[in-house]
Amino acid sequence: MAVLTENEQKFETLIDGIVNQHYAICDHFISTEFAEALKNQLLTKFVANKFSQASVGQGAAQKQHLEIRSDSILWIENDSLDPLERKYLNFVGEFMQYMNLTCFTGLNDFELHYACYPEGSFYRKHVDSFANDKSRQYSLIVYLNPDWTASDGGQLKLYLDDKTVEISPVSGRAVCFPSHLIPHEVANSNKKRLSLTGWLKK
Repeated sequence: MAVLTENEQKFETLIDGIVNQHYAICDHFISTEFAEALKNQLLTKFVANKFSQASVGQGAAQKQHLEIRSDSILWIENDSLDPLERKYLNFVGEFMQYMNLTCFTGLNDFELHYACYPEGSFYRKHVDSFANDKSRQYSLIVYLNPDWTASDGGQLKLYLDDKTVEISPVSGRAVCFPSHLIPHEVANSNKKRLSLTGWLKK
């Protein structure tokens, strides 16, 4: 039996979670150093006013609803040449290809953005799959928040059939789940909450 690489072990952790409980958590999905570098880059872009207020919906129906979500986002282009973004894009691409190889998922694209939740912000209960567009197959979130504590709020709440799971946005942690399957929300954050949010698509 082939020995798994470090990255493949992380990918298997996510796949096992999805198969066995419909969601997965992988701590140290990215290294402390990589998470810190991405955090600093996110904050630099945020301070430079490159982020936009996040919207709800798709296409012509896309609108800002601050009573539903109050985060700001900045999309990462898949052809970005920025070294940090390129490294993360390649990592997500590697995960997507591993999913295809081991689970026959037929994934062929992904989209990613930086997300910043200022103090007091939230995202009320929703699903990530659009009613008229089912291309998003798996949601993948990676957190960039060192020294996060329970009192800081901002937990990701997953609403499963039999229970609610609360996940703290600890730096380097990844959460993955089927985009259409699990309603979820981001609880009110008591300090600035940072992440990389994305979707694996087909």
